[in-house]
Amino acid sequence: MIDKPNHIHTNWIKYIAGDNSALSVVYKELHSPLYFTAYHYLQDENEANDIVNDVFLKLLEMSTNDRSVILSEVYEKLNIYLKVMVKNKCLDKIKTDKNRKSIRDSIKVLFNRYEYSNGTAEFDYLELIAALPDQQKQIFEMHKDGFDNQSIAEELNISYNTVRNTLSTSKKKLRVLWHKLM
Repeated sequence: MIDKPNHIHTNWIKYIAGDNSALSVVYKELHSPLYFTAYHYLQDENEANDIVNDVFLKLLEMSTNDRSVILSEVYEKLNIYLKVMVKNKCLDKIKTDKNRKSIRDSIKVLFNRYEYSNGTAEFDYLELIAALPDQQKQIFEMHKDGFDNQSIAEELNISYNTVRNTLSTSKKKLRVLWHKLM
Protein backbone atom coordinates (compact mmCIF):
# COMPACT_ATOMS: atom_id res chain seq x y z
CA MET A 1 0.00 0.00 0.00
CA ILE A 2 1.27 3.49 -0.87
CA ASP A 3 1.71 5.92 1.99
CA LYS A 4 -0.66 8.71 0.87
CA PRO A 5 1.06 11.74 2.40
CA ASN A 6 4.46 10.58 1.13
CA HIS A 7 2.99 9.84 -2.29
CA ILE A 8 1.47 13.33 -2.46
CA HIS A 9 4.65 15.03 -1.27
CA THR A 10 6.82 13.03 -3.67
CA ASN A 11 4.64 14.14 -6.57
CA TRP A 12 4.61 17.71 -5.26
CA ILE A 13 8.42 17.75 -5.39
CA LYS A 14 8.31 16.35 -8.94
CA TYR A 15 5.82 19.05 -9.92
CA ILE A 16 8.05 21.80 -8.47
CA ALA A 17 10.94 20.36 -10.48
CA GLY A 18 8.89 20.75 -13.66
CA ASP A 19 6.93 17.51 -14.03
CA ASN A 20 3.40 18.76 -14.73
CA SER A 21 1.97 15.23 -14.79
CA ALA A 22 2.88 14.88 -11.11
CA LEU A 23 0.43 17.67 -10.33
CA SER A 24 -2.41 15.48 -11.63
CA VAL A 25 -1.60 12.94 -8.91
CA VAL A 26 -1.75 15.69 -6.27
CA TYR A 27 -5.03 16.88 -7.82
CA LYS A 28 -6.61 13.42 -7.68
CA GLU A 29 -5.54 12.91 -4.07
CA LEU A 30 -6.53 16.33 -2.73
CA HIS A 31 -9.51 17.25 -4.90
CA SER A 32 -12.15 16.01 -2.43
CA PRO A 33 -10.98 17.87 0.68
CA LEU A 34 -10.37 21.03 -1.36
CA TYR A 35 -13.78 20.69 -3.00
CA PHE A 36 -15.45 20.48 0.42
CA THR A 37 -13.59 23.60 1.53
CA ALA A 38 -14.85 25.46 -1.53
CA TYR A 39 -18.36 24.09 -1.13
CA HIS A 40 -18.41 25.26 2.49
CA TYR A 41 -17.97 28.86 1.28
CA LEU A 42 -19.97 28.82 -1.95
CA GLN A 43 -22.73 26.28 -1.31
CA ASP A 44 -22.73 25.42 -5.01
CA GLU A 45 -21.30 22.18 -6.40
CA ASN A 46 -20.33 23.53 -9.82
CA GLU A 47 -18.73 26.69 -8.47
CA ALA A 48 -16.84 24.72 -5.82
CA ASN A 49 -15.51 22.40 -8.50
CA ASP A 50 -14.56 25.37 -10.70
CA ILE A 51 -12.64 26.98 -7.84
CA VAL A 52 -10.60 23.83 -7.17
CA ASN A 53 -9.89 23.48 -10.88
CA ASP A 54 -8.88 27.16 -11.09
CA VAL A 55 -6.42 26.72 -8.23
CA PHE A 56 -4.76 23.76 -9.92
CA LEU A 57 -4.78 25.54 -13.28
CA LYS A 58 -2.99 28.47 -11.66
CA LEU A 59 -0.41 26.05 -10.27
CA LEU A 60 -0.04 24.37 -13.65
CA GLU A 61 0.56 27.71 -15.38
CA MET A 62 3.36 28.66 -12.97
CA SER A 63 6.85 28.63 -14.40
CA THR A 64 9.34 26.15 -12.97
CA ASN A 65 11.35 29.05 -11.58
CA ASP A 66 8.30 30.48 -9.76
CA ARG A 67 7.46 27.03 -8.46
CA SER A 68 10.87 26.59 -6.88
CA VAL A 69 10.85 30.09 -5.38
CA ILE A 70 7.24 30.19 -4.16
CA LEU A 71 6.21 26.59 -3.59
CA SER A 72 9.26 24.77 -2.28
CA GLU A 73 8.58 26.18 1.20
CA VAL A 74 5.07 24.68 1.41
CA TYR A 75 6.26 21.08 1.26
CA GLU A 76 5.45 20.43 4.93
CA LYS A 77 2.08 22.20 4.91
CA LEU A 78 0.82 21.44 1.41
CA ASN A 79 -2.78 20.69 2.47
CA ILE A 80 -3.02 23.94 4.41
CA TYR A 81 -1.45 25.95 1.59
CA LEU A 82 -3.88 24.59 -1.01
CA LYS A 83 -6.87 25.04 1.30
CA VAL A 84 -5.87 28.68 1.85
CA MET A 85 -5.60 29.13 -1.93
CA VAL A 86 -9.09 27.65 -2.36
CA LYS A 87 -10.49 29.75 0.49
CA ASN A 88 -9.02 32.96 -0.93
CA LYS A 89 -10.35 32.14 -4.40
CA CYS A 90 -13.80 31.53 -2.88
CA LEU A 91 -13.72 34.82 -1.00
CA ASP A 92 -12.68 36.61 -4.20
CA LYS A 93 -15.61 34.99 -6.02
CA ILE A 94 -18.05 35.99 -3.29
CA LYS A 95 -16.74 39.56 -3.40
CA THR A 96 -16.91 39.67 -7.21
CA ASP A 97 -20.45 38.27 -7.21
CA LYS A 98 -21.47 40.82 -4.60
CA ASN A 99 -19.95 43.63 -6.69
CA ARG A 100 -21.67 42.35 -9.83
CA LYS A 101 -25.00 42.26 -8.07
CA SER A 102 -24.49 45.75 -6.69
CA ILE A 103 -23.57 47.10 -10.14
CA ARG A 104 -26.51 45.34 -11.79
CA ASP A 105 -28.90 46.60 -9.13
CA SER A 106 -27.69 50.18 -9.47
CA ILE A 107 -27.96 49.99 -13.27
CA LYS A 108 -31.45 48.54 -13.03
CA VAL A 109 -32.51 51.33 -10.70
CA LEU A 110 -30.97 53.95 -12.96
CA PHE A 111 -32.15 52.52 -16.26
CA ASN A 112 -35.25 50.63 -15.28
CA ARG A 113 -37.89 50.52 -17.96
CA TYR A 114 -39.46 53.89 -18.45
CA GLU A 115 -42.75 54.69 -20.11
CA TYR A 116 -43.47 58.03 -21.64
CA SER A 117 -46.57 59.77 -20.33
CA ASN A 118 -48.66 58.56 -23.27
CA GLY A 119 -47.61 54.98 -22.48
CA THR A 120 -46.65 54.12 -26.06
CA ALA A 121 -42.86 54.32 -26.11
CA GLU A 122 -40.63 52.24 -23.93
CA PHE A 123 -36.88 51.87 -23.74
CA ASP A 124 -34.50 49.68 -21.93
CA TYR A 125 -31.09 50.47 -20.54
CA LEU A 126 -29.66 47.87 -22.92
CA GLU A 127 -30.68 50.10 -25.82
CA LEU A 128 -28.75 52.95 -24.23
CA ILE A 129 -25.67 50.81 -23.79
CA ALA A 130 -26.00 49.62 -27.40
CA ALA A 131 -25.72 53.27 -28.48
CA LEU A 132 -22.17 53.48 -27.11
CA PRO A 133 -19.14 53.07 -29.42
CA ASP A 134 -17.79 49.51 -29.50
CA GLN A 135 -14.84 49.92 -27.11
CA GLN A 136 -16.91 51.91 -24.60
CA LYS A 137 -19.69 49.32 -24.82
CA GLN A 138 -17.26 46.44 -24.28
CA ILE A 139 -15.57 48.07 -21.30
CA PHE A 140 -18.90 49.13 -19.77
CA GLU A 141 -20.32 45.60 -20.19
CA MET A 142 -17.26 44.06 -18.52
CA HIS A 143 -17.56 46.58 -15.68
CA LYS A 144 -21.26 45.79 -15.37
CA ASP A 145 -20.36 42.10 -15.15
CA GLY A 146 -18.19 42.83 -12.11
CA PHE A 147 -14.71 43.07 -13.57
CA ASP A 148 -12.53 45.67 -11.90
CA ASN A 149 -10.57 48.19 -13.96
CA GLN A 150 -7.29 46.28 -13.68
CA SER A 151 -8.89 43.03 -14.84
CA ILE A 152 -10.50 44.78 -17.80
CA ALA A 153 -7.18 46.38 -18.73
CA GLU A 154 -5.40 43.03 -18.62
CA GLU A 155 -8.15 41.24 -20.55
CA LEU A 156 -8.27 43.86 -23.33
CA ASN A 157 -4.52 44.53 -23.27
CA ILE A 158 -4.97 48.27 -22.66
CA SER A 159 -3.81 50.52 -19.84
CA TYR A 160 -5.60 50.91 -16.53
CA ASN A 161 -6.01 54.65 -17.17
CA THR A 162 -7.62 53.97 -20.55
CA VAL A 163 -10.18 51.74 -18.86
CA ARG A 164 -10.84 54.31 -16.15
CA ASN A 165 -11.22 57.17 -18.63
CA THR A 166 -13.37 55.12 -21.01
CA LEU A 167 -15.70 54.10 -18.17
CA SER A 168 -16.01 57.70 -17.06
CA THR A 169 -16.81 58.82 -20.61
CA SER A 170 -19.30 55.96 -21.06
CA LYS A 171 -21.15 56.83 -17.87
CA LYS A 172 -21.33 60.49 -18.89
CA LYS A 173 -22.73 59.55 -22.31
CA LEU A 174 -25.29 57.23 -20.72
CA ARG A 175 -26.39 60.00 -18.34
CA VAL A 176 -26.77 62.42 -21.25
CA LEU A 177 -28.80 59.87 -23.22
CA TRP A 178 -30.90 59.12 -20.17
CA HIS A 179 -31.70 62.79 -19.58
CA LYS A 180 -32.54 63.34 -23.26
CA LEU A 181 -35.05 60.53 -23.12
CA MET A 182 -36.66 61.68 -19.91
